[in-house]
Amino acid sequence: MWNMLAKLPRHEHNHAFLIKHFGDAELVKSWFDSTTAFDEQLHCDHGHCGGRRVCEMPNGKMLAVCNDDTTSCPDLHISNNDRRLHTLSLKKIAGLIADSTNEISVSKDIQTIDGTSSCIRVGHYIPRGTIRYPVFFGIDIHDGDLEGIINHVIGLDGSAILLMPSIDNISQSKINAIRAKGSNLIGLQGLTNADMLIDNRKASEEFSAFHEAQEDPMPEVSCVLFPTPADAEWSNITVKFTDGHTVRVTCNTGSNRISQVYNFTQMGMADGRTASPNKQWNLLEGFADERGQFTWDNPKANRNQKKQKQELKKVFQKFFGIYDSDPFEDYKDHKNRVCYRSKFHISPDE
Repeated sequence: MWNMLAKLPRHEHNHAFLIKHFGDAELVKSWFDSTTAFDEQLHCDHGHCGGRRVCEMPNGKMLAVCNDDTTSCPDLHISNNDRRLHTLSLKKIAGLIADSTNEISVSKDIQTIDGTSSCIRVGHYIPRGTIRYPVFFGIDIHDGDLEGIINHVIGLDGSAILLMPSIDNISQSKINAIRAKGSNLIGLQGLTNADMLIDNRKASEEFSAFHEAQEDPMPEVSCVLFPTPADAEWSNITVKFTDGHTVRVTCNTGSNRISQVYNFTQMGMADGRTASPNKQWNLLEGFADERGQFTWDNPKANRNQKKQKQELKKVFQKFFGIYDSDPFEDYKDHKNRVCYRSKFHISPDE
């Protein structure tokens, strides 16, 4: 079906043509908006007559008559519904794409784009935490459509995913221009199967490969990556020490709960010289001892703890994929000294 959409001659067609083109009335209803206008010409399947004109008979009925009187094309009895004009709806298609890919972490957020009527935002792909990539749908029908779509994606500040019905006729130079910006162009016809418009397994593979190819925002931090559910917040996370070297990390968003055990090395807090826990791990233990606070009364308090807290912040942001906020906040104690409080829940080994 996506390939048929790529071959659509115009955005607007009469109902009879769309049924003939797609062969599915429900699909036409879900992709197009019905208008109050009627077509005066219908497609003709016979010869090269250039179409059929609509004629109203004295009895009020309508015929679609071949424009070439020399052909033997039979007149067709039609209704107003056959010649009613329907307009392609990018909003409807974007909604279908978002609903179909919700299971692979595409958050629906449809938005039209100023300056181009042939491209629309579907939503955001959120592989984990708050890592977000906008997902667009574009269709190339009119002259200049493709240039407008490509230029929009290239002009974005960050990386994005652009979906189009087919990319068979798109030049490699345009595909390379998008990829050079860290974005990706995917043809929907390659993500479908016999039973559904979008196969989530295929889509998940394509989207995951795109995310894995992105530049590491914190290459200086070496740690495993916790599978944080999409849009999780620090308040959804619990860290509980199980012994001096390991913690159980749990993220519970209500609809999704993940719990796994990690050691200090896996979390990126090993001293490179001694392979023992580093100062960030010791600071994390200090937060656990005070159940989420770190005061100057803590035995692990020292004059370098501000810098250590900044390093611990980086580790937590990369480990959880929550880059848009700080896992810690400052507050002042009764002596007006700056202390720290974690936005996640943390407790010691008991």
